[in-house]
Parts: sequence; C-alpha cells; structure tokens
Amino acid sequence: MKKRFFGLLTAAVIAAAAVPVMHVSAADTEYEYRHEDGTFEYGWNYNGQGRYDFWREENGSVYGSWEGISSCLFQKGIRFPEPVHPEQDSLRVTYNAELIANGTCSYGIHGFSGGDYTVDSYPIEFYVIEGWNEWELPAGAQAKGTVTVGDQCYDLYESFHTIQTGIERNYGYMQYWSVRQNNAFEPRTLNPCAGTVALDEHIRAWQSLGAQFDKYAVAQVYFEAEAVGESEGDANGSCSIMDVDVTFTEPVAAEAVTGDATCDGTVDVADAVLILRYAIADAEAKITDQGVKNGDVNASGQTDADDAALVLQFIARKITF
Repeated sequence: MKKRFFGLLTAAVIAAAAVPVMHVSAADTEYEYRHEDGTFEYGWNYNGQGRYDFWREENGSVYGSWEGISSCLFQKGIRFPEPVHPEQDSLRVTYNAELIANGTCSYGIHGFSGGDYTVDSYPIEFYVIEGWNEWELPAGAQAKGTVTVGDQCYDLYESFHTIQTGIERNYGYMQYWSVRQNNAFEPRTLNPCAGTVALDEHIRAWQSLGAQFDKYAVAQVYFEAEAVGESEGDANGSCSIMDVDVTFTEPVAAEAVTGDATCDGTVDVADAVLILRYAIADAEAKITDQGVKNGDVNASGQTDADDAALVLQFIARKITF
C-alpha cells in the first residue's frame, strides 16, 4: 500500500486552522512551525549574525533570504508519526524549490533515523546532496565508493559526528552521505531545484557500509537548503521551497511457507544454508522474523540444524511439509 505522507497543505485545512503568515528576521535565530500530521517548516540562523529572513506562507511554502551570515538553513519536511523501515521497500522524496546563492551553500535531502540520544541509542544522520557551491564534506569523511540511483551516480561517504558532553566522555553518531557527481547547482543564477530522490536506494547503499537502518527506522526527512559564510558579506542569497512530498510503500507481508527461510516463495538449498547460519549465530546471516518462523519446520520453537536437515529431505522428496 502506498502512503502519501505529505505535500502542500490544502487551502481549506489551513483556513480552518487559521494559520497566520509567519516571519522572522534580523536578530532572530530560530523559527519552527509544526503541524499535527508531523510536517514542519524550520529556519535557523546560527548566532543571529547578518541578515536572515524567513517567511512561511499560508499554503505551506517557505521563502527566505540571507546576507553576511555565519551559517543558516531552511527546511521543509516531516517527522513520521511512526518511524518507517524503507530498507526493503520504496521511500521517495519529491521536492520543488528555487535557490540563488553566492558563497558556500548546498541543498538536498537530510534526515535522521530513530534513536533517543542515550549512550546505546544514537540516531543515524543522512544526506543526499544534489547541488552545491564551494561546499565541502566535514573533516574526516571517508570515501566509500559509489552508487547509481536512477540516471545519476553518487559518491558515498561516512563520517562520525561527535557530541561534546563534558570532559569525562563524549558521544556521537554516524553520518552517511550520497553526493551527486553531476552537481545540479549553477552559481550566480536562479536554480530550479526540483526532482525525486529514491531515498530507499540510498539507504540500501548505506546499509552496505554498515548503517543499521534495520535497527533504527527513519524518523524524519526533509528538503534542506544550507548556506555558510566564511567572512562577513561573502554569503548571500534567497531560497523558496514550494512543495515537498514523501511517499512510502508499505511492505507486503511475506506468505508463510514452511521451510522458506529466505522468504522468496520457494524452498531450496538456500533455505537450508540460511537456517544453519542462523542456528550458529552468523552475524552476517540476513533473515527476517517471518523467515525464522518459516524455518522452524518441525514446530519445535527453535530454528536450528534439525530444521535444515528436514528442508534438505524435502528438497530430495523424501518427506513433505
């Protein structure tokens, strides 16, 4: 089932909510507007430096401009009511924006997995960078190959973000990056920033690097435009985010087939091998909860070597299930 999580709010809904046009500027440093369905618009100007303007129109569009800032950003996205697990299914982000900027800037898809920032449960931060100007990855980011998504090739990176919590111990979390090789940004001109990002395909690529999206589902995702000033006056521009739309295809429950540990609809040697790997606690054995249930051929409550032997007997047509 495909779910459309959000797009532009309808005029009727907004009129009923009596949402005013919101605006911040000058010394204001942060602005956030949240909706009941989890969608939000967010603006931030680090330390209030320079001129920063942020408007949220009644139709949900975001407009803003900046000049002489230290760092600022504009976001429009969603915090999911229930985190989603897109590693095996479709999660697409469609955006429609415009950006003109001088100095360091970037735009694309940004988000976090779940995690409550406790010692053992930090989130994963992820980026799909579509366009940039004079922009660089954080220090220490490691190149991890490439991935082709649709008709674009992206360079993959991972980095670690440290959170300073005191002199005794610091914590942090992993960051994963997909940086488009064909930079979509044109300097000194108005850029139509529009497209669809197949976020699920990037997530599968990051998982191949060790990102644990199977443990911590995606909690929030948004389109983001960010600008950074190296010195006073060298960063200026404007941004318009008209629409951001997220769709997620819910996974179809796998049919319960006795012996089908791989959940591919057939019972073969691959199922016996996966059951054995699961039985010996092979950390690299990928098996779903449904696969574990299917693999318990003798209904003993344990999926083990006895079940693998029964699968092989079934393949040899010595027994039936």
